[in-house]
Amino acid sequence: MQIAKLIHADVTAVKTISPWIQLEKLLNIDGTITKTPHRNMLIRELAAVWVAVLLCHLQLTGSQGYDPGICRHANSNRDFSPRILLEKLSQGLRRWELRGIHCYKFFNIRHSWEKAAELCRRYGSELMVVESYSENNMSASMIGRHLDRYWLGLASLDDLRTNTLESAAGMLVSQYAGFWAPRQPNPQSGECVDVALTDDRQTWELTTCESLLPFMCRANACPAGSFHCSNGKCVNAAFKCDKQDDCGDFSDEIDCPANCQFYMASSGDVVESPNYPHKYAPLSNCKWTLEGPQGHNILLQFQEFETEKSFDIVQILVGGRTEEKSVNLATLSGKQELSNKLFVSASNFMIIKFSTDSSVERKGFRASWKTEPQTCGGILRATPQGQVLTSPGYPQNYPGGLECLYILQAQPGRIMSLEIEDLDLEMNRDYILIRDGDSPMSRPIARLTGKSEDNPTVIMSTGSNLYLYLKTSLGDSRRGFSIRYTQGCKATIIARNGTVQSPSFGLNDYPNNQECLYRVKNPQGGPLSLKFISFNVHKTDFVQVYDGPNTNGLRLHPGSGFTSNTRPKITLTAESGEMLIRFTSDALHSSPGWQAEFSADCPHLQSGEGALASSRDTAFGTTVTFSCPLGQEFATGKAKITTECLPSGNWSVTYIPNCQEVYCGPVPQIDNGFSIGSSNVTYRGLATYQCYAGFAFPSSRPTEKISCMADGRWEKKPSCLGE
Repeated sequence: MQIAKLIHADVTAVKTISPWIQLEKLLNIDGTITKTPHRNMLIRELAAVWVAVLLCHLQLTGSQGYDPGICRHANSNRDFSPRILLEKLSQGLRRWELRGIHCYKFFNIRHSWEKAAELCRRYGSELMVVESYSENNMSASMIGRHLDRYWLGLASLDDLRTNTLESAAGMLVSQYAGFWAPRQPNPQSGECVDVALTDDRQTWELTTCESLLPFMCRANACPAGSFHCSNGKCVNAAFKCDKQDDCGDFSDEIDCPANCQFYMASSGDVVESPNYPHKYAPLSNCKWTLEGPQGHNILLQFQEFETEKSFDIVQILVGGRTEEKSVNLATLSGKQELSNKLFVSASNFMIIKFSTDSSVERKGFRASWKTEPQTCGGILRATPQGQVLTSPGYPQNYPGGLECLYILQAQPGRIMSLEIEDLDLEMNRDYILIRDGDSPMSRPIARLTGKSEDNPTVIMSTGSNLYLYLKTSLGDSRRGFSIRYTQGCKATIIARNGTVQSPSFGLNDYPNNQECLYRVKNPQGGPLSLKFISFNVHKTDFVQVYDGPNTNGLRLHPGSGFTSNTRPKITLTAESGEMLIRFTSDALHSSPGWQAEFSADCPHLQSGEGALASSRDTAFGTTVTFSCPLGQEFATGKAKITTECLPSGNWSVTYIPNCQEVYCGPVPQIDNGFSIGSSNVTYRGLATYQCYAGFAFPSSRPTEKISCMADGRWEKKPSCLGE
């Protein structure tokens, strides 16, 4: 009875749907069920019919949102018996699949969890969340046709201390609602939830969020006659192209040629200002939304560009389907030669906006665009000779929105060395994460961001694999990086200062059976010094240091080299400007290792006349104190000046002034007496005093003298007492 009434209520709203004619034959329209000995079976049948009717009604109209034909029945004009409607509907879907009141799309491209969630949001959907056992099975059947592992739109919250997961849309879910694999969820293995599918059964597990996996997006279906906005909202299709922001993100105004709002999805199309090559109209406000296949970038190139400078402007935005999901890539105006410049999107979307003022029109612009797959990453083989890995487009700015994974491999039993030759990334927003292994579960050993001077110069593995994950944001980009990777433990460092260390120092014990060679060179010539910051090696392992590029140079180490756990206190200086550091470990033992700091020495410091130096040493880290002879001080009034040779070979204080006699100041006045003269007011100067009539000095002498002392003070003043 209740099901029949519910169906009847929904029929009023969807009375134009033809399957309702079929329903009328199965039950009385007044809501009563025909008497039958199979009453329960009929109720179940009617429930299935009602769901089928709603599914038919809640399909998305592809021409009004998403991709053409998204989540739409292929034969939408035909009537179907409610008994077979669900089966027919599932067969007719294209691109997005309608299941229940949601639409799903599987993306067979690999992204991190965060990037996958971002891509889903571009289409007004979210990274899929499984909310029921049936949905878990349904997603398994869909994914099973593609791959065996994919992202789920859930991540752990507070390391599961509150037993809570958070969806990509911000919804909180209990961890106990999941379909977890054995020994999961384990917060130690990561924060984001992925799904493994085996034999039509899928289980959840936590893993690192930077893993690159395929994924599925889920969107709420909109009623027929609605427009699906890019932010997930549904609005009346009649509101499309009415010059009003009904969606809240202007996505209902994207494809409106009559309003100078264009949508293009064909690579090779041309973007032209209105009336090109003739003058464009005043007060124009045009927009082109370009979309390419997922996993591709858009490349835009202008053949001609001429607008009124500063007043008629072209903006290029990248990142999303709407302006609110995009960032500004470039702002152009005036007459420019751009035929040799490419504008590259950070995703498969690009927006071009053109706005003009009320006066002075020009020829406008013409541009063409194409798409290219995002190709970066891969498996690279390291060789003893060394090879160079660079960011896409290097030395030109890299594209935004990149996720690149490189696996570097050496021969078994050999380690690898990375030399950071050049690094220029947007600080913190763009970075390279390096792991000591070949998987996202391997131990992280470095995170590179910013400029070269802010990062280690050399990075070494402890095994035969390294994992490099590059991520760039949608915003500003920079030059990128150039990294030399070499099989073996060796590196050439050309810098005025930096650090060198044993492999995996600070993370793990160094590997056995290695010979490491570090060649350090001062790029500007001049002496180079090194001192150990930390030192702990096994007694059978040694660190040797030579003045020169090879072992034929002057030995700066004692005996067989530095060993054991006593840190060498001395500073080692290579007068040639080149230094070789050789580290050997045997096949059986290992220890925490060592770390040393090197720097170019400072130049000889020119001191002022009369200044005395505590040392003439110029090695970095040296502290020198300058002073003046007794009774003198520096022209700045200081008695001492201390300077330190800083890393990179610069003194902390570079100017040492002349020494001069100490100044004691004006001759002090006394009570009941006066000064009758002075030789001078500097060191050893004398001031003479006499008492007034009726007063005398305690010494009974007619005059008294005081001297200007070496510390710049006068001696104690004499006293005149009454007679």
